[in-house]
Amino acid sequence: MIEDSIVRYKPHGAEIQVRGYQIQCDTEEQCNKAIEVVQASLEPMPIDDIKRQLVILSTLVVKPSGESSGDMSVRISAISNQLVEFPADIVNKAIQNVSRETTFWPAYAEFYKHISWKLTKRIKLLEALTAKKLAFLQQKQ
Repeated sequence: MIEDSIVRYKPHGAEIQVRGYQIQCDTEEQCNKAIEVVQASLEPMPIDDIKRQLVILSTLVVKPSGESSGDMSVRISAISNQLVEFPADIVNKAIQNVSRETTFWPAYAEFYKHISWKLTKRIKLLEALTAKKLAFLQQKQ
């Protein structure tokens, strides 16, 4: 597998843009197994687990002044509802990164910047594997 990507170094760090992958699968079965693995890696985290992690995060950062526990509960629910669509390991790592880098309660965008590039890599990989599988199927015809 060869990744086709561009890395741009900016003041805030590196920006990686994945354009695709070149995949070598010798058999359709290998391709199917690889697709299964990538699809499994896209499984989301249960929303209750996300909420638990965000509650822990709320104890590690400064919350907005004058905010009640009800307000914080709404914030946690709103962010959880957004994060539930992403793969579990990526969300977990994003929450860890935000807890290390943020002093104040983060906006959703703070989480998403840690998610988007990783998710793009997996989607591009799945697309490349699917294209490879279609090539195998076309050869059979």
